[in-house]
Amino acid sequence: MCFRERYFETFSVICDRLSLMISDKELEGKGSPLIERDRYKDLETAFPNISIDIHPVTWKGKSFFYEQLLSGTFNNWGLAYTFNMLDYSELFNKFADTELERLRNKNKTKKWTLDEGYPKNDHGDTYPRRTFVSGLTGGFSFVGVTAISDAKYSCNAPLSGYKVTLHHPCELPNMDKHFRLPLNQSVFVAVKPRMITISENLKSYKPEDRKCYLTHERELKFFKSYTQQNCEHECILNATWEHCGCLPFYMFIFEDVPLCGSAKMSCVDGIREEYISNNNDNQCNCLPSCTSLVYDVEISQSSEDFNSYLTLAAKLEGKDLNLPVDYSNLSFSLLVVYYKEMQFLRSERNELYGYVDFFSNTGGLMGLFIGFSVTSLIETIYFLTLRLGCNIKMYGKRFWSGAPELINNEEVK
Repeated sequence: MCFRERYFETFSVICDRLSLMISDKELEGKGSPLIERDRYKDLETAFPNISIDIHPVTWKGKSFFYEQLLSGTFNNWGLAYTFNMLDYSELFNKFADTELERLRNKNKTKKWTLDEGYPKNDHGDTYPRRTFVSGLTGGFSFVGVTAISDAKYSCNAPLSGYKVTLHHPCELPNMDKHFRLPLNQSVFVAVKPRMITISENLKSYKPEDRKCYLTHERELKFFKSYTQQNCEHECILNATWEHCGCLPFYMFIFEDVPLCGSAKMSCVDGIREEYISNNNDNQCNCLPSCTSLVYDVEISQSSEDFNSYLTLAAKLEGKDLNLPVDYSNLSFSLLVVYYKEMQFLRSERNELYGYVDFFSNTGGLMGLFIGFSVTSLIETIYFLTLRLGCNIKMYGKRFWSGAPELINNEEVK
């Protein structure tokens, strides 16, 4: 296979067919049903390198180089950089080691779990990273640097820039739910978390009754931690394996698994579309996690001129304008993500009606509709036993009711 055909075969599994100017039928005839496992190296080589001689990433006010905070991952859109996601060895049940250094996250969790969270004696130095300050100073910022020559429109035309998505550390980024970071633009994202937990009395219920899964109650084939998104993702992968006989290319991290080539992409996309259009609770039984975390965001956007800023900064510092990097040929994109408030509300799943609530409500309804109460029951027992016995003893069996009018009539006679 020549160089051109190899790269066309590789990029046809991530690029939009309309951008490639080829139909699914033509791709099935020209493409290969399977691709080699090392094709991720082609993607790594072809994708732009975001590392230049500046500090593109800041976290809680401190500057870092991108490889110190960001790690790489592949998805159906290609190569992505993630912040605060778990390492592949902690994310997947089986992880085949690769030569791709970007996939190696040196940070490991320290007694952090999806259900229990961080240990109580933690002082903020555990992973996943967390901040204790709201606002820009306690957030994360990223400067995306793109060479103008890399801004091509032959893969996912007519859009350019970065795709950004917020996701749980135990999940792969779902690029179907993203917002855009355009070139030469600044995007500020104010995040407000929404956390849902579960009460202790609900943990004894069956998952079908409480409508959620604890982490240990549902084991997945590929993922170590159960979340609803991981379950749905695995459901699609299982259906793809069953109908197409292979898995999408980004699952190269699993050994001995055939990877779908360009000739199989219509089958892969068809399975995904079928799942989305026919998704229901009974298909894969992907109930929500009992402890779940989602993010509500507010996004603001403005234009920026990073080139003028760098030029002005160099002049003010008295530096030679012959900079080591020609910034005029680069586009800059600034992304800032921060917590909107110091506190957020936590919701708890709890039983709507327990046994005590049921009996108290039942007794209340009976008292409302028939005027019956515990006092009425005691009075009924009293009149049928003690009162009746005393009347017979005092007035005889003939006047067992003790009615005054009967006794007075008898005395008159």
